[in-house]
Amino acid sequence: IAGEFGHMQVVPDGLRCECGNRGCWEQYSSGNALVREARTLLLANSPVADDLRARVGGDPALLTGPLVTEAAQAGDRTAIELLADVGRWLGVGIANLAAAFDPGVSPLRRDEPGQPALLRSRGNVRPARQSSLREHNLSLVLRHIVDAGTPMTRARLAKAVDLTRPAVSDLVDRLIAARLVVEAAPESVDRAGRPGVPLLPAPGSFIGVGVDVAVDHIGVRALDLAGTLVTERIVEGDFRSSEPLAMLERVTSLTDLVVAQLDSLNATGAGVWLAVRGLTDPQGGIVRSPPNLGRRGFDALAVLRRSARLRDLTLEVGNDANLAARAEARHRSRATGGSRLDQNFLFVSGEVGIGGAIVLGGDLATGLHGWSGEIGH
Repeated sequence: IAGEFGHMQVVPDGLRCECGNRGCWEQYSSGNALVREARTLLLANSPVADDLRARVGGDPALLTGPLVTEAAQAGDRTAIELLADVGRWLGVGIANLAAAFDPGVSPLRRDEPGQPALLRSRGNVRPARQSSLREHNLSLVLRHIVDAGTPMTRARLAKAVDLTRPAVSDLVDRLIAARLVVEAAPESVDRAGRPGVPLLPAPGSFIGVGVDVAVDHIGVRALDLAGTLVTERIVEGDFRSSEPLAMLERVTSLTDLVVAQLDSLNATGAGVWLAVRGLTDPQGGIVRSPPNLGRRGFDALAVLRRSARLRDLTLEVGNDANLAARAEARHRSRATGGSRLDQNFLFVSGEVGIGGAIVLGGDLATGLHGWSGEIGH
């Protein structure tokens, strides 16, 4: 029953719907809603409905949506107001859906005459070259190894990614050479043939750094590919309404200390993700509406890049709920022993505001601007 948006509640304890709930969207924004309200005026013998009454010979049962529309087109103020009320409720529901899904294509919008946005988006598709295909397959194989609840072997990998055994073996050898994957001791099996060799994420080689800027703390945590904690630094305090520049300079200093520690461990920093409350621009480093920082529209990544140690790393900024949903998808797949591609859920978080994220097929459904899941708005 996914997609039954007509039954999302827009009026608490509102009109009873056929589904059994109260206040469903379609009870206020549909053709049935239009006719119901118009017939109510006729049954009450309201003088404002004289034109509509005349169109149906005084019989409310004969009133239809097209007749109300015709009356509005003829200038009847009551019919116009009835349609405007339905339109207002349509706007309420569509605004809610836009906040939740941030749709990339709207059937109500044409940015160029005769060419819907859906067709234009195909212009960005480029054919895959041999090098890009190899990179894709390396990423695919590495993701399966990292996300697996139980260790993968070359044979199990080949089946999971639908590639030949020789192709998978070549990809695995490249990942081992790059210090991304290690081999464990061969499996013990009670059968003839060569035992499988488990493949594991390389511990302590490549490290990802996550930075969390919350109301009551600043946290910087470094994890390796296996998900093992390498180091972390947490500063607690009251950071509500903090001045963004001063806060980010403090965040930069703390992150710089963690990355410096990685150098002493002979580990390679893979990148830094900065998690913030509020809307972010996925194409840049702009934080648009942080509820716990005192100003809107500032470039967070520009401040991080002032550090000589950080500017050479991959730096990203993202909404905290989106990043938490990514972590949840990985945790769920590892906990169940299934594929991350099987993860489909709505993630909801509540702290200084309400945040959300939509995960489909193990990845975020980000929408056109990267703001899908913003159900708090």
